[in-house]
Amino acid sequence: MSDVEEPDDPFDDATQLEEQLDEPAAEEGASRGRGRSKAKAKSKAAAKKGSGRGRGRVAQGHLKDKDKKCFKATCQEKAKPHSKWCVKHSKDTEAMKYQAKSQQDNGKTLQMLEAALSDANKADLALDEFDRQNPQGRFRKNLIDWSAFQQKFGKRAEVRNRFEEELMDVTAYVKHKGDRGIDKDQALLDWKELLETDAEREGEGTEVKVWVALNKKRIRDDISYRDHSLHEGTKQTKGMNSSDRPMLISYVCPKVEIAIAGPKAVEKNERVLATCQKSVADARKALVDALKLARGDQSADQLQKAYETNCVVRLQMLDIWAAPSLAQIPKQMPLPSQAMFATSGVDQTDQTTGPGTSPATVQPQPAKQETGAAEPDAGAEPLEKAAAQSGTPTKADATDEKARDGDAATPPPKGPDAKDAVNNDGNDKSETQSQSTPGGTAAKLSSYLRKEIAAAGSKAQHVDPVGNLMALAHMEELLQSFMGCDSVDALNKAVSDLKNAAVVVRQLKEGATKAAASLRGHILNRQRAQQRKRQQESKQVENQEVQKKKNEAKNAAEEIKKQEATAPPLFQHNWVDLKGSDGADLAKMIHKNSGPANRSINSFDAPCLICNCSFLSDFQKNSKAFSLHDSLRSQVVGWSDVMLMLGGFGGSYKKNNALKNFGKCQEMVYKNSGLEECMELWAKTEALFHSDFVACSDKMEKYLTAVLKASWLFGYDNQGTFLGTMPNGLASLRMLCSGEVLLVMFELRQLLPAMKIILGKDDVGGIDGVNAFLKNLSMEEIVKLKDNGCQASYIVQQEGQIVYIPIGYVVAEKCIKGVLVYGLRKTLMPATAMASENYSLLSGLFEESKKPVDKLKATLAYLNPDAE
Repeated sequence: MSDVEEPDDPFDDATQLEEQLDEPAAEEGASRGRGRSKAKAKSKAAAKKGSGRGRGRVAQGHLKDKDKKCFKATCQEKAKPHSKWCVKHSKDTEAMKYQAKSQQDNGKTLQMLEAALSDANKADLALDEFDRQNPQGRFRKNLIDWSAFQQKFGKRAEVRNRFEEELMDVTAYVKHKGDRGIDKDQALLDWKELLETDAEREGEGTEVKVWVALNKKRIRDDISYRDHSLHEGTKQTKGMNSSDRPMLISYVCPKVEIAIAGPKAVEKNERVLATCQKSVADARKALVDALKLARGDQSADQLQKAYETNCVVRLQMLDIWAAPSLAQIPKQMPLPSQAMFATSGVDQTDQTTGPGTSPATVQPQPAKQETGAAEPDAGAEPLEKAAAQSGTPTKADATDEKARDGDAATPPPKGPDAKDAVNNDGNDKSETQSQSTPGGTAAKLSSYLRKEIAAAGSKAQHVDPVGNLMALAHMEELLQSFMGCDSVDALNKAVSDLKNAAVVVRQLKEGATKAAASLRGHILNRQRAQQRKRQQESKQVENQEVQKKKNEAKNAAEEIKKQEATAPPLFQHNWVDLKGSDGADLAKMIHKNSGPANRSINSFDAPCLICNCSFLSDFQKNSKAFSLHDSLRSQVVGWSDVMLMLGGFGGSYKKNNALKNFGKCQEMVYKNSGLEECMELWAKTEALFHSDFVACSDKMEKYLTAVLKASWLFGYDNQGTFLGTMPNGLASLRMLCSGEVLLVMFELRQLLPAMKIILGKDDVGGIDGVNAFLKNLSMEEIVKLKDNGCQASYIVQQEGQIVYIPIGYVVAEKCIKGVLVYGLRKTLMPATAMASENYSLLSGLFEESKKPVDKLKATLAYLNPDAE
């Protein structure tokens, strides 16, 4: 695209304008090294004019290109033919495109550059920036010659006040004040006052929002700074020769490098020093805790003595490492078990002395405080003199260097011989590394620490190489010396020394931790062994007591069995033919219902026998047959669930532990194991009574619902006799599947008044007293019971018969026939006035015997016939 010609263009001769533009462009190109000379440009232009095909005319578009200006917004130069740039900017754009093409970004930079050059204003900015970064006459861009190096040190105190602000409207401001306990009215007044101030705000009128300061903080900073800068000196240095530049740069660059590297090295290695301090503090705490544990559990064990020695010596080494000076080294802690060894005649000379100190010259030292606070040592001056005289530490014995930390069982080796000690001339190679580091008193402290570690032998932690070991004060001085290093090599040497010292400190920490763990583990293992021994002894005594109790219980059980071998008087009577002196029956047989019809049994309060029912025989033979449809009876083959259930229980119930201990046992009937057939049997039996029993409901307690829904298998010893009430004191249906049982029943409503008359007192002794009275019932007492309105009821129940026992009856049972005596039972709950009365009497007897009656009282509410 070409620009529109301007009528008042002062340059009417395009050729003259092009020649004027070519001259400075040629000079500029020559200076940059990428232009062409003026002579070559003119000869090329002349050759171009002479060539042609003889048309003798110029195209109209070429005339317009001669008047076109440079595309750069601020450039008024004429554009080159067939280009939108002038000569200068054409070269610049080509150079910029060359740089963009050199970028390895799939042409993204080139696309961005072309987009910028397509806009006049953006192109103006881009070309100006290119000129600034690429000055004329410079092949090495942005080169600066420095002739002076300047350092500035200082310290300044800064105070920063920080305000946390939030933009609030009136609603947010009221809520903000409300959170601080200010009511709404006061908050609105504060809002009005805030609007009258010059607080920064946004919006006007009802939409105004004000920046409200929430919190205000003041921070004081004490800043030490060190500035490093290079400045140009006099004007004479600006035009120096290029050969002088490398010399100047080689002088200035190391200064800049060390000026920057020194503070960075200090900042970085401060963490190394902090890590060493924390490691030593943790190791010291572990040692103190282990020695405290040993002090609380003293022992004459030689192995524990060796462990304590290691801990005490290594604790002293850590104290020396952390001491600020020789005068502040705390005294060595005595062994925790020192008193016990003293009483046992064990020599304690080597434990009260410090490492590397002769026993003959040591005075008694008090115990070191657990807190580890440094105490002034009275012998500090001799130590300082000795350290000053011996510039280097002594070497440990060769066997000490191979000793491993924590090996307390190894006997401590002898002290180093004189021939192994290093002379005062400093010939120890391991010491040369730390001799170059700064430090006066701190270096003496490090030398003393190395000497003590070497003298302690295997009791102290083995460090390698020992010449790298430095005390904390020495390491701090070495760290501060980083700022004074005059070269990078010296700085690197100091940093290397500090890191090597940190590695050795880590070895000290690991050795101390391992020694503490060894002592602690030894004590805890011994305590656990003692505890196990005490537990074994206690368990042995307990087992002896238990065995003694078992023997007593066994003897008592044998005595009871001997006593029970002879049946109680209650079961010695012939209840079937029991008559008085007048020939009248003293006991009545309960009513026998043979093949009763549905709803034919008229009373819930009288016991009865149910027999000769078709569903009873079908239940025992093949329960599936009567529970299935008639058309399916022919398909039932093999054993039924009930036959399997009864056969399995009859063959295994005598192995039950309860049968062995009490002479009877029971087992619940489960689903898919005969429960469905049992429930159908009980349903048909309950249908024989004149009305329904109390059914389960959601209002009942869970235990009562479970009792009423359950069916039980029970088994008796064939020689057993039993006396008591039915389970839960409720009514019961009992079907005998094998054997014969004699049942004698007494109703509480008749029994209790008669007992009170016979005993001559109102207190019958609870349910236990009633059972004891009936068990020892004599013929005379049976007669008295009948005379006072209590006549016993009896029945001999045979296989395939069901006995109904009402609520409130005490039942005596005696197995009279059969090798196996077992059957089924189910608990029922009739709601009658007599049942409620008998159950209330039973609850009172249980309460007199101090037995739980909560469930009995809760059940009593459902026996009242008037209750809903």
